[in-house]
Amino acid sequence: MNNFILVSEPRSGSSLTINLLKSHPQLNVYNEFLSLFPHKQLLEKQSFTTNSNIINLPDIDFINYFYTHSTNACFKYFTIHNPNVLYFLLENPHINIVFLQRTNKLSQIVSFLQAQYTDVWSQIHHNQTLTLTPDVINNFIPWFNTSLHFLTTLIQNHHNVFCLDYESLFVNDHIDQSLFHNLFSFLNVDKHYVTNNTYLKQELRTLDKIISNYNYITSIYPHFLNFNYFNFISTYISYS
Repeated sequence: MNNFILVSEPRSGSSLTINLLKSHPQLNVYNEFLSLFPHKQLLEKQSFTTNSNIINLPDIDFINYFYTHSTNACFKYFTIHNPNVLYFLLENPHINIVFLQRTNKLSQIVSFLQAQYTDVWSQIHHNQTLTLTPDVINNFIPWFNTSLHFLTTLIQNHHNVFCLDYESLFVNDHIDQSLFHNLFSFLNVDKHYVTNNTYLKQELRTLDKIISNYNYITSIYPHFLNFNYFNFISTYISYS
């Protein structure tokens, strides 16, 4: 069994990554676990028995059952959701983890705020202009701290984890196939499979055009333009 889970923060390219993984014929990839698919529907998709004892299991017990009876199955899970699920993943060495981040935290925050103006979460209004305050930025820091703690614990425990960042998914505005070949190799499926390359990098306005007080915000949070969890953790571990 080579089951795995995509752990991510919101607005980090998780929907794009899930769609790219879905294109691989050897992977059974679903979207947000337990929010978009009730237990019964998930069991039916995999042709499992749907008796009430299994359907009514608590989420963590259901995850354990589902992964025990699945092969090459994947779900997406946000770090801001139930922390007990993350602890379960930390304690289960049989589930591989693909961790996705967005290194430009300011861009991530802007994307999240822009998404509030539309009924479709995956779409944003690119012509929206925002004025940010330190209070608004600070609301997102608990997100980042949770992700940092989770990933640090993963790496320190030598868990099977493959790290991705949103900014590396594209090369010259097209999907980086070599990156996904490495990911497929990690997942022990055909690594030579070519993912759907019809996805193009969106032509978005630069942050200085979106954030009306860009110079002020970046003077307070300059590290948010390029904060890589993996580099931070590597430095932390090497000095600890």
